[in-house]
Amino acid sequence: MSADSDSIKINGENYAPQDIPALLQRLGDLEKELEEYKQWNEHLQSKLKTRTLEKEGKKGRAAWHVRLDEKINRIYLTLSGNFTYPTARTATMHIMTVLSHSRAGFDIIADISDLLPSLEKRAIFHVKKMLYNMRYLGLKRAVLIRNQEAPQVSEAFENQVESVYGSSSIVPTFNDVSDAENFLNR
Repeated sequence: MSADSDSIKINGENYAPQDIPALLQRLGDLEKELEEYKQWNEHLQSKLKTRTLEKEGKKGRAAWHVRLDEKINRIYLTLSGNFTYPTARTATMHIMTVLSHSRAGFDIIADISDLLPSLEKRAIFHVKKMLYNMRYLGLKRAVLIRNQEAPQVSEAFENQVESVYGSSSIVPTFNDVSDAENFLNR
């Protein structure tokens, strides 16, 4: 009997019978390593699916809430009350913190339905700053939940969008969040 007749052929490779226990041990180690990677991948996937970055605040008569749903890469922004220069600055910092975690091509639903029409002119600086940052970070689509009782608020926001993007027609307006979500989910 030749040496080749005692060898075992696996995937075109010849192995001596004494190599089999070491090969089986290595195979077992690789299976354990693969299982650990699968568990780590599942853990990371669960974090991606459930992670929601959220900031909210209230200062004076102004309130804001911003939330990023990473799974669908969408920002939900609610502004209400009366924004002064200091409150707009604080709110913008919170909004920018959340925006910085979005991926390029994100959507935003901006609900200004409870925003009062007495927005200070100096506070508009922060609105523009936020719009420029959204543009820079890769805003894909935006929708606005209009203020039914004070249409001038919606018009003011649309004017700011036009000054940054060159057109306000890129921001459709809706009466409620569910209509806006339906529009973006199409």
